[in-house]
Amino acid sequence: MACLNLPHSIRFHPENIFFVGVVPGPSSPSEEEINHILSPLIDDLLVLWNEGIFLSRTSWHPQGILVRCAMVPVVCDLPTAHQIARATLHTSGKPCLQCDISSRDMHNMDYKNWPIYDGKTLKTLGRQWRDAATKGLQVKLFKKHSVRWSEFFRLPYWDPSQHVVVDSMHAFYLGLFQRHCREVWGLDIS
Repeated sequence: MACLNLPHSIRFHPENIFFVGVVPGPSSPSEEEINHILSPLIDDLLVLWNEGIFLSRTSWHPQGILVRCAMVPVVCDLPTAHQIARATLHTSGKPCLQCDISSRDMHNMDYKNWPIYDGKTLKTLGRQWRDAATKGLQVKLFKKHSVRWSEFFRLPYWDPSQHVVVDSMHAFYLGLFQRHCREVWGLDIS
């Protein structure tokens, strides 16, 4: 994690990066594992948001200062974005984190008619999934809404529809944006 308050020229120097951890391989964590991995980080972020921490001395504040912080945005590749936001994979019937459009309606380019998801709605659907009485009910809710519970939903300021960003390396350099337009939206010029 990088502190966005630092000047860009030093923001990503190794000494200014907070290393959260390593997810053990050889594959991505399962749906059950990801929340257990994220939980300690979210616990710390809640303390930093709610109570803050007191730094006894800084160069600008020799008497100390109370510091609070928030984590926005999460920048990652598309599969990780969907896993963090607890949505279905981008290859599923509901590929978008910001709206409730289905794959069969992807040819509809009139975005004004797309049913929009906001953070509050996604968090509510995630809580319904988490609090479901049975695994069967969880499966039913997930099939209907394509949303599961995420530890990130515990952060009061975090909006899964706005705070998950696909990084530019994956979006442009590795051709994700082009593939998305051609294969997901069906906009191939051929």
